[in-house]
Amino acid sequence: MSGLRSRWEALSPNMRGIAWMMLASICYPSMATLIKMVSLEGYHSLQITFFRCAFGLLSILPFIAGDMREALKTTRPGLHLCNAVNVLGAIFFSVFAFIALPLAQAVAITFTKPLWMTVLAVPFFGEKLGWRRTGALLAGFGGVMLITRPGFVTLELGAIAALIAALGFAGQSLFGKKLAATDSGATIVFYSVVGATVLSLFPALTVWKPVTAEVFMLGVAIGILGTLAQITTIRAVRVGEAGAVAPFDYFRLLYAGIYGYLIFGEAPDAWTWAGAGVIVVSTLYIAQRERTRTVGT
Repeated sequence: MSGLRSRWEALSPNMRGIAWMMLASICYPSMATLIKMVSLEGYHSLQITFFRCAFGLLSILPFIAGDMREALKTTRPGLHLCNAVNVLGAIFFSVFAFIALPLAQAVAITFTKPLWMTVLAVPFFGEKLGWRRTGALLAGFGGVMLITRPGFVTLELGAIAALIAALGFAGQSLFGKKLAATDSGATIVFYSVVGATVLSLFPALTVWKPVTAEVFMLGVAIGILGTLAQITTIRAVRVGEAGAVAPFDYFRLLYAGIYGYLIFGEAPDAWTWAGAGVIVVSTLYIAQRERTRTVGT
C-alpha cells in the first residue's frame, strides 16, 4: 500500500488530476446506467430522483461528519433554499433524460453545462459576452440541434429535459460561487443535498412503489456513484490545471455509448456523435477563452 501511495505522490499534479477526472468520467455514466435499469423495473422518475438524493446524502455524511457543526453555520438560508430547489430540478430532469433517451445522447446534451454557465454569468455576475464566446455558444447549441434535429424528427421530451438538467447544474455551480463568499464548501454541499432530499420525498410518495432488495441496492449504488462523481471531479480540478484535466471529462460520452450498446442495445447514430463533437469543441474553446481572460487580468 505504501508503495502505491509513493508512486501516486510521485505523479505530477496534472497526471493526478487526469486520473481523478477519468474516474469521474466512469462514475457518471455508471450512475446513469443504474438509473435506467431501475426504471425498467417499473419505478417512476420521481422515486428514482429521491433514491439519488437520499442515498447521495448518506454517502456524503462521512466526508462532512467531522465538520458538521461548521457545516450548519450560515447567514444565507434563502440562497441555500434556492440552490436546493435548483439542484433537485437538475437531478430530476437528468434522471428523466437518462430514462427517456439513449445514454450517449443524454450525456452528450448535458455537456452544454459550460455553455449555460457562460450565459448565466451575465445576470449572475454582470459579465459581458464578446463575439468570440457568443459564436462558440451558438455553435454549441447548434450541436444540440444536430443531435435532436427538430423539424426532421420529433423533438423528444428527454432532449428538453437534458438541456434543462444542464442548465440546472450550471446554476448549481454559480450558486456555489456566490455562497462560497460567505459559507464553507461543507455548508454548501450539506444544505443543497439535505434540501433536495427533503423536497424530493413528497413528490416521490405520490408514485411510490414498494422497494425490492435488488432495487434498494441499486439505489444505494446510484447515490454512491453520484457522490463519487462529484468528489472526484472537484479533486481533479483542485489538483490539476483545468485546461489539462477538463478534456478527459468527455470520456463520459464514450463510456455512455459502450454501456448503452452492451446493456440496452442502443446504437448512437452519426448525428449524435457529430453534435457531441460540436458541443465538445465549443465548450473547450470557451474554457480556453476563460483561461486567456484570467491570465490577462
